[in-house]
Amino acid sequence: MNAHGSALRVVYEPCDLTFGLPRESVALYRNCAVFQSPAWNNGNAKYHTFARFAKDHLLVDGMLFGEKYLIDQPCGMRIECGRGDVIITSFDPKFRMQTDVTYKVLLNALYAYDE
Repeated sequence: MNAHGSALRVVYEPCDLTFGLPRESVALYRNCAVFQSPAWNNGNAKYHTFARFAKDHLLVDGMLFGEKYLIDQPCGMRIECGRGDVIITSFDPKFRMQTDVTYKVLLNALYAYDE
């Protein structure tokens, strides 16, 4: 799969991490990790998918080979881990060339922290 530097459509699910975000947006994908909905969730870990790659018209700009590996796959997940949460994304929310919407994911994660 190759999509280095491509703009891809992302669909956000309403939750505290996506507060203030539109339902759909664009994120830059720089050949980062590709996630699948965990089949290994046997009760030991709880996860929530808050962002997915779009089901159709995924590519907004750039080049994309291997689209089938990204369609409707999670690109943002929260996994409960002990007393806290681990938040993983397929896009880099703090990358200097990233869209403004992805910064909100990072900032919402900081504000959503509850001790």
